[in-house]
Amino acid sequence: MNYKYILFDLDGTLINTLADLSNSMNYGLKQLGQPVHSHEECRKMIGSGVRKFAQQALPPTDQDLVDELLNLMRDHYRQNCTVDTVVYGGINELLAELDSICVPMAVVTNKDEDVARAIVRHYFGDRYFKKVAGAKDGVAIKPDPAVTLAIAEELGFSAEETLFVGDSDIDMLTGTACGMKTVGVSWGFRDSELLKQAGADVVVDEPAEIVELLA
Repeated sequence: MNYKYILFDLDGTLINTLADLSNSMNYGLKQLGQPVHSHEECRKMIGSGVRKFAQQALPPTDQDLVDELLNLMRDHYRQNCTVDTVVYGGINELLAELDSICVPMAVVTNKDEDVARAIVRHYFGDRYFKKVAGAKDGVAIKPDPAVTLAIAEELGFSAEETLFVGDSDIDMLTGTACGMKTVGVSWGFRDSELLKQAGADVVVDEPAEIVELLA
């Protein structure tokens, strides 16, 4: 099978956002007098959207604070989302190569869509991605396949010719549900074994390996 299209996850796949996400969540927790978490603890909570992150960050007895924590975290993150975030090594080169051979690409993330678009523009400009789709009120997020399939249809990406590239079990489940080839990346927020257990068709250790999967 020749693959012609690529859908990328964002956090843990193209960029390492762990420090900024953790710092913003901990800011909100401190404001509410709640215990904070290490970056390593936060890493395990990221991937299923910011509400799930907030729910996991709070003690079970204080779940009534989720909405307040979300507002604090989101406000802080919007102002600090590019402080310590970095592009993973080899990603800029990968995107440039894919662009040079005219591979259509898009981003599908569980990050709030307005923030995702701002971050992608900051780190990559408007050159590479035909669309950046993120979380919006009232719309299901990954692993629900509906949004991803709708984006693929909108852009003319046939599922069977699309690679879905991500760093989490959520991404692997999404790609599989959409009938796409799932590509796990080992440099993100989850380990290779979890990606394989979640149904990854292949796990890559270097961004350059993704180009080889197109043939």
